[in-house]
Amino acid sequence: DDGYFDLIVTHLVMHETSHKAVHKIYKECYRLLSPGGVMIHQDIPMFKGMEPLPAFLSAWEVKNVNEYFAETYRSMDVVGEAIKAGFEPDKASLAAIKHFKEPEVTNYNTSQARIPGLVGIK
Repeated sequence: DDGYFDLIVTHLVMHETSHKAVHKIYKECYRLLSPGGVMIHQDIPMFKGMEPLPAFLSAWEVKNVNEYFAETYRSMDVVGEAIKAGFEPDKASLAAIKHFKEPEVTNYNTSQARIPGLVGIK
């Protein structure tokens, strides 16, 4: 039903889709959210604001594990996509959540890594 849900959350899903699917998912979330409802899509770190070495290593890792859309997703204007889907510009933002605990084993420096969450409020 339209406007039924107060909260819609995905975690590490969006980079597995496509540019066309991202827009459709945001639009469907907007339709399903009740007034004041919140959409949160947490996913892989975005390139914007990353230092060059962590960005390079992260991009290399993505390409070498066959994450075909991930690099494109990292460069997308996800806030702009949310606005196109119907969210008001002042109610769509990209928030970054720092690791609660640094990973014990990693193949690159995670000090720049953040888990971005696109937040949209209807």
